[in-house]
Amino acid sequence: MSIKTLSLNFFLFLSFIATAQVWNTPESITPIEVGQIIPDGTLVDSELNSTALYEVLNNQKAVIVIYRGGWCPYCNKQLSELTDIESKIKDLGYRILAISPEDAVNIKESLQKNKINYELYSDAGAQLIQDLGLAFYSSDRTNNYITKKSAGKHTGILPVPAVIVVGIDKKINYIYHDADYKVRLDSNELLSIITTLN
Repeated sequence: MSIKTLSLNFFLFLSFIATAQVWNTPESITPIEVGQIIPDGTLVDSELNSTALYEVLNNQKAVIVIYRGGWCPYCNKQLSELTDIESKIKDLGYRILAISPEDAVNIKESLQKNKINYELYSDAGAQLIQDLGLAFYSSDRTNNYITKKSAGKHTGILPVPAVIVVGIDKKINYIYHDADYKVRLDSNELLSIITTLN
């Protein structure tokens, strides 16, 4: 192995270490950046089947939405609005994946409540959101609320909501995030962005 290859591998390792942690506040997160390869991770679908993110992507372009959970009204609004442009996103060659650290048993309810046809997945151990650099510790008050809404299952970790656009090569071409969970990327703006990327 050449020195150049070793240096590149070491750089990628350091980049991974820099993002794979849990921050104390949403304002202090250090997310993965445009140009980096999205990390793989274990996901669980609405039928409680485990799979890998890379297997789900299956060498396709994708819009990946990281959301807090079905208990979050702002998340439900965002997921619902995505259904309005889903066909246009698919026409551009992208699939939509929405991922949250919520337990998988709650995903089916979110699918039905928001009349969603695209895919929802659970990152129940919150590992993927840590690897993406979006994870932070939620407050005791928030933990109590989520635990009541999530059948007693909550890791104490939440993501800063994000939208990540990845190419066939799994490289991140665009990322949006805001520490204020009430602020989300407008669906029409998202459509404009991926149209430009195409």
